[in-house]
Amino acid sequence: MLALSPELRQLCEDNDREHAITEIKHLDPATVIAARLALEGQMRPTGAQGVIAALTPLLAIYPQPERSEGEWRAWWAQYAEDLADVPPAALQEGVKAYRRGGDSEFFPKPGKLRALAWEAAAPLITALGRLRAAK
Repeated sequence: MLALSPELRQLCEDNDREHAITEIKHLDPATVIAARLALEGQMRPTGAQGVIAALTPLLAIYPQPERSEGEWRAWWAQYAEDLADVPPAALQEGVKAYRRGGDSEFFPKPGKLRALAWEAAAPLITALGRLRAAK
């Protein structure tokens, strides 16, 4: 998920936050700004249609019962409400983590996907926080 130079990636993942921020401040400002803007773009919300697009392939693995058009709308609305604010790459990683989990026998519940997605987004959030702090 993080498309950063090796040096900047290492600083964004460094255990010592203050040291990392100090070192980032010594890097080329244009590089830091470009990285920050790219990460901010990656943090934009998926949106309702993005949620549906990310989850629809799961229907091939976890078939659902027949539903009316209204029931499908209501069903998808719950997923969109709970996941629309998640960044797209994080949602994709959450879906992948769910599929690969040993207990993934049924279509995932929104809360489970949300937790997996935000867990996947943690490095992105940390990196963005450090880049913003280094201004």
